[in-house]
Amino acid sequence: MIVTFKDFHKLKFPLYILPSDDWYIVDGVLFLQEQVVDERRMPGETLGIRRLQCGRKDLLPLRKMVLGIPDLIQAKNKFFIDSSGYVFIYEKTLRSKLKAYRIKRVELKETKSLIWLYDWPTPFTVARPPAGDPEWVRFLHYQGSPWIVYDYVRPPLPKETYRRV
Repeated sequence: MIVTFKDFHKLKFPLYILPSDDWYIVDGVLFLQEQVVDERRMPGETLGIRRLQCGRKDLLPLRKMVLGIPDLIQAKNKFFIDSSGYVFIYEKTLRSKLKAYRIKRVELKETKSLIWLYDWPTPFTVARPPAGDPEWVRFLHYQGSPWIVYDYVRPPLPKETYRRV
């Protein structure tokens, strides 16, 4: 039920934000605020397939989606359900350095982009190129090395700060 940064590999993205932790299960049906979130008795491996098949009128709308780890880290809410139907509370337990690096160039490839930095010898691979024309990229660090792209920024910011992960 409690997930930390060490459990990211267990989650099936996309995740969906839940409004509270007041969920309960009755006969294989997951309820939240008297509305159905997931009917686990239905065939199907994903939450979306089971929700489409159930045909219930009292489904809780899942309006906010979290596509990746950076979005999960930056989310204000801490109650989620993943695509397999696993309901959890995300707890931030790690204090991670957030450091800005100046972008040298962005190389577009067919299925990814490479970001070359002035202060780093090898490029970083990202799923999509940064929007606009940012000059800086900020990385969360884990054990002294860049770990996850946190965001892209235009003006130079303080070189280092910290975030809870």
